[in-house]
Amino acid sequence: MDGDYLARMTLHHVIEPADSVFCRLQEMAEPADMLTAICSGNLPDLEPNPERRDRVAERGIGYRLRLDRVDLEASLAVARSLGARYLTPGRPDWPPGLNDLGPERPLGIWWLGDCLPADRTPVASMVGARACTGYGSYIAGTLAAELAKAGVPVASGGALGIDAAAHRGALAVGGATIAFLACGIDQFYPRTNQLLLEAIRRQGAVVSELPPGCHPNRFRFLTRNRLIAAIGTATVVVEAAKRSGSLVTARRAADLGRPVFAVPGPITSEFSVGTHELIRDGAQVVESPRHLVAELTGREYDEPPRRAAQPAKAEPVNLGSLGPSEQLVLEALPTIKGSGAQISDLAGATGIDPAAVFAALGRLAALGLAAKSGSGWVLAPGQERVVRRYE
Repeated sequence: MDGDYLARMTLHHVIEPADSVFCRLQEMAEPADMLTAICSGNLPDLEPNPERRDRVAERGIGYRLRLDRVDLEASLAVARSLGARYLTPGRPDWPPGLNDLGPERPLGIWWLGDCLPADRTPVASMVGARACTGYGSYIAGTLAAELAKAGVPVASGGALGIDAAAHRGALAVGGATIAFLACGIDQFYPRTNQLLLEAIRRQGAVVSELPPGCHPNRFRFLTRNRLIAAIGTATVVVEAAKRSGSLVTARRAADLGRPVFAVPGPITSEFSVGTHELIRDGAQVVESPRHLVAELTGREYDEPPRRAAQPAKAEPVNLGSLGPSEQLVLEALPTIKGSGAQISDLAGATGIDPAAVFAALGRLAALGLAAKSGSGWVLAPGQERVVRRYE
């Protein structure tokens, strides 16, 4: 490992992402020089503005205290046990979009998997509400699936709601997807998405700016959002309330010169307030999945007949491609005529862990086989004959 690589990795254990003092100094000195200045207590000497030096000196004390507790060997051992790698700017696999963050660009990233956009090919960043509606979950999954089929990786935050639906939509069609964590690469969060994040690792990449052992907290989610905005060629917001981290991501993307797209929703829904606000501010309206694909890829777009856009009728689903858990959950789903089944009910009926049931429902929904009904899940309308044939 060269000196710059080790200096960046060490500083990553000391500096919080997007730290304002460090971001300013990053424009004036190399990582190895900053590390030396922290160790010697001379960090203020790197600041050319005398009025800022007291603040730098104060922050430098905290940096040095953290530096005393850094154990690089332990972090590297954890990374090796997971198969994680540490990537720094200038390396062949480095996503160039992250450089557009300027002073707030990351020192490096930890990642699992084998799919990072290392050139300027299109990437769609898709974000939205955690407590999303069934409409939002369906739209996010459908958009992500169409993008992934067109070869456009889908990036999101690995969270509940729209994030999870976007990741599942891409996974369901064999496409690539990237999840950015707000914690260490060794702590998949939220835990209910553990199986989903494992699937993303196998079919895309799980990325974190934070070293192993770091726990998630509110400000780390906010700083993580800038990476989602930067890696995307465009950012798509599916559902967002008036005060939403998704709006922060969208505005960061706009500040970086990236196109922002928003999905309109019912005016009666609180999760339409944020997306409609973005549209009023100039975001492009997502008219259909094919429209979004055309906008991101530059391919010619012809609006298909409305009925052809229905995902359940697009092409037959190969039920033989479903995994054992998905098959069991599909068989246990009630029809639309009955009341929706809760995840706990399906777990009891199938003997499958609730988290695995949740993951299976995500893929079944993306394939048009399952649908939300109230607070529960049912077999999607029109799929009774398909499932009976399967049985």
